[in-house]
Amino acid sequence: MKRTPLYEIHQVLGASFAEYGGWELPERFGDPLEEYQAARGQVGIFDLSFRGKLLLVGPDRVRFLQGMVTNDVKHLKEGEGCYAALLTPQGKILADLAIYALPDAFLIDVEAVRREIVRDTLSKYLITDDAEIQDVTEVYGLLRLQGPKAPALLAETLGEPLPREEYHHGERSLDGVSVRLIRRTWDIGGEGYELVTSWGGTAKSWEALWNRGQAFGLQPVGMAALETLRVEAGIPRYGIDMDENTLALEILPEKAISYTKGCYIGQESVARMTYRGHVNKKLVGLKLEGEVVPRPGEKLFAGGKEIGWITSAVFSPSLRCPIALGYVRREHTDPGMRLTVEVGGVSATAEVVLLLFPQRSSA
Repeated sequence: MKRTPLYEIHQVLGASFAEYGGWELPERFGDPLEEYQAARGQVGIFDLSFRGKLLLVGPDRVRFLQGMVTNDVKHLKEGEGCYAALLTPQGKILADLAIYALPDAFLIDVEAVRREIVRDTLSKYLITDDAEIQDVTEVYGLLRLQGPKAPALLAETLGEPLPREEYHHGERSLDGVSVRLIRRTWDIGGEGYELVTSWGGTAKSWEALWNRGQAFGLQPVGMAALETLRVEAGIPRYGIDMDENTLALEILPEKAISYTKGCYIGQESVARMTYRGHVNKKLVGLKLEGEVVPRPGEKLFAGGKEIGWITSAVFSPSLRCPIALGYVRREHTDPGMRLTVEVGGVSATAEVVLLLFPQRSSA
């Protein structure tokens, strides 16, 4: 299995490891609940260096990528970015992406398990365009700071203004290491920033943040707590909540699709479903009664009729109940609709909610 540059640091911090997509990653550093609470109430630091990173360079890079992905990258200025997806001609999702405009390149961030398919698909279509796709997954490390105290920690550490808009980014110096600071919030909700650093400089960047972060309550966060935060934020993950059979309109937020940019792979299918028809199911959030967390794949019912299934489920410490993501037929997607699911042999009620779950229980 592969390891990030922070493996030894994670060991010193007492991490328990697990395999994720061919990488040996910290599952937890102690109590996942404490890690979760740090990211929600103070500030948590995550090692995301395992994520796929691709660099698109060359004079035709803008024109090429504009014709490949769902969002409008042509009008991105240096220091801006967006969320998008790479589709099949049938409008199904090959991968969801974060795209950042650099001075002479696009940096593409992708789920680790989809790195190769994105790289190979882009390379396949690079025929006449003067552009090149480079796999820089193990050239750059990636850290994330998340929580209400993240801005104060970064402002004190960097001594420079922070990006204010989502996906905006810029170069900064962190104890002599050049980093790219990115404003990212929606992945797990709340205040969030990512730092792209050189692979060899990742440990130094972590240590600089760690040393200053103790005064802010900084704690390391493993994959177990990250999963809880992800589901609470209603963020689908490739290979769990979507795959190559998932239609773009079943899962992508509106901000990921441009309807004015013109042609891209899968655009005709997306337009046809948007203007002439509909999709039969959509991803929704689900808030469940009781304390037992359902398993992925559990069926959802309405009036005794099967109308969907669960893809991700966790116990939410903030809401004090199980929550889930799942697909339901379009006539059952309105918030407040009540469904049933079999959990541990017992029928439980599942209420449809907006994908970004409320952050605190009303009780």
